Amino acid sequence: MNAASRTAASRRRAIVGLTSAMTLAAAGLALASPSSADDAGQAQQSANERGVVTSVRATTSAPIARPASSDDASAARGYAKRYAERFGVGAGSVRLDKLVEVPGGTIARFQQYLDDKPVLGGQLSVQLDSAGALYGVNGRLSPTRARTGTAKVAARTAASKATDLLTRGAKAPASAPKAATRLSWYDAALYANRPSTGDLTLAYRVDLTPTSFDTDGGTVIVDATSGKTLLTQSDRRDALKRSICDANNTRVADSAYCQRPVRTEGQAATGNTDVDSAYNQFGSSSSYYSSRFGYDLTTKIGGAVGSPTLRAITRACITGEQCPGSQNAFWNGYGMVFGQGFTTADDVVTHELAHGVTEHTNGLNYSYESGAINESMSDVFGEFEDLADGTGNDSSAARWKLGEDLPSSIGVIRDMKNPPAYNQPDRTGSSLYYRGSADNGGVHYNSGVGNKAAYLITDGGSFNGQTITGLGQAKAEQLYWRTQAALTSSADYAELGAQLNTSCAAMASQGTAGITTTNCAQVKKVVTATQM
Repeated sequence: MNAASRTAASRRRAIVGLTSAMTLAAAGLALASPSSADDAGQAQQSANERGVVTSVRATTSAPIARPASSDDASAARGYAKRYAERFGVGAGSVRLDKLVEVPGGTIARFQQYLDDKPVLGGQLSVQLDSAGALYGVNGRLSPTRARTGTAKVAARTAASKATDLLTRGAKAPASAPKAATRLSWYDAALYANRPSTGDLTLAYRVDLTPTSFDTDGGTVIVDATSGKTLLTQSDRRDALKRSICDANNTRVADSAYCQRPVRTEGQAATGNTDVDSAYNQFGSSSSYYSSRFGYDLTTKIGGAVGSPTLRAITRACITGEQCPGSQNAFWNGYGMVFGQGFTTADDVVTHELAHGVTEHTNGLNYSYESGAINESMSDVFGEFEDLADGTGNDSSAARWKLGEDLPSSIGVIRDMKNPPAYNQPDRTGSSLYYRGSADNGGVHYNSGVGNKAAYLITDGGSFNGQTITGLGQAKAEQLYWRTQAALTSSADYAELGAQLNTSCAAMASQGTAGITTTNCAQVKKVVTATQM
């Protein structure tokens, strides 16, 4: 489906999409120079071109020592309180949400609150080493103080409206999605990369979890005063217990669901290439995530409905697309749907599964730069798995091409080594960088910046005045895994660049994955070259 045809800010993670910079409300925010240091030279901060602080990090390879007699949680709270004002908010505005263990340390994730209500997209990520010392603080917060609205709309009314929006067009839904509603503050600039209204709007965030393939999950933001829909994001993302259905080139609804699987866990091959390829690739992707990162795909992303299972429909014709031969694949928060031939490409299948990982790791918003990073992360881990599994065409000519194993009638979708070959930018200053609102703000265009960075970090090369020595895949994939865990949900490319540098420094200090300070110097060159 053409992403430009969707009027809502969809979170459909399609493998094929349509072939801005955020403006923060600056009230009360002291703008920063691009890079400055204080705390007796221990910490330095970085700001984007608009003067908004994007990171605070140690000035050297050594972290800032943890205060005596404090555990990780206490240390992280202390750092967040100490540096929150750099990001334009009061010290008491952020609360610890969770601690995430990563190789060589811990990442503490903080959520912004005002009047005991969360600010959507307002998050900080604090990186600690194994001793609780600080490597850096990254994130984006809303500096807006003005707040408007009173809760005149009932929560159940907002939930009903959200359900209607996301089930519209479904054919005989087996059951409605489950709705979880929370009163929150909505900053359009922070959460959706839209022009700032100058204040925070009181709104319900309604999270919908599908109970079958018949309905989409997703998030809907509803104005708590007027009942107006402010934002709609479907969880349909254009992928060990496996369940595979086959549509046999018949049309299915956008939110089709698997009722009669033709192959489930442990069953023999069916002889249907699409079905068996999906089954086998689910197994290969699961093995990759387990062996590299200790991450169980089935348990982590397969549990939306019933017992944890990785689910898919193959040879599906999506409503509005050609049939037979729908040329797309997507993840909808519950499972995956593939057009004919799309299960034969290992990078495509892992790309879709990686959207599920992103949803359960950092929840990157699927619009503008955060959406482009979301797409890029799926491309990155899809290609890493492709290069690791030893199957398909991994020749030097095919390396870093996404979809090289698709049928010739479809062909390669993107080139991560050379994004402009498919009209994607390879740096944020490129003339190809898309600044419109279609395709959720160009998520399938601007992912090229992140893809170019991953290629350079892994294989190296000369680009935009920088000559880079690659880290190799073993180091690069561990760096990206830690960075993935550290990103906040509204991350832009400035935050991604800062997190790559901070994560690398933290890993080098601990010797994690064999990463060294020399490697980190190369990562810094990549961030510079791609203009993050």
